[in-house]
Amino acid sequence: MDRQPTYEELKEFWEWCGFTCHKVHQGDSYWEKPNGLAHGSNPPRATLDNLFKYAVPLAVEKLQQRYALTKPAYEWIFAKLTGAAVKGEDLGRALFWILREVLHG
Repeated sequence: MDRQPTYEELKEFWEWCGFTCHKVHQGDSYWEKPNGLAHGSNPPRATLDNLFKYAVPLAVEKLQQRYALTKPAYEWIFAKLTGAAVKGEDLGRALFWILREVLHG
């Protein structure tokens, strides 16, 4: 899938990854990283570096717990990502949707 995630999809995804959204006055918010450090006023972007740093390790752990995989979980993720690359999809977005499927399921 090569569509941009909505704010709500990003918010839900990054909260699964340990980020916290704190609401402050007048509807403003700020995000906190899993280590407690401030991130900013918006959820992290779904870039390859953010996804590999925060989401891939969680997805690998979840895949290994959920299934008796015949190959390492990283290989499963890379196989899906390779399929998206062959189709010419944006890799950051493709990886976001792959990981969202794992973490949401």
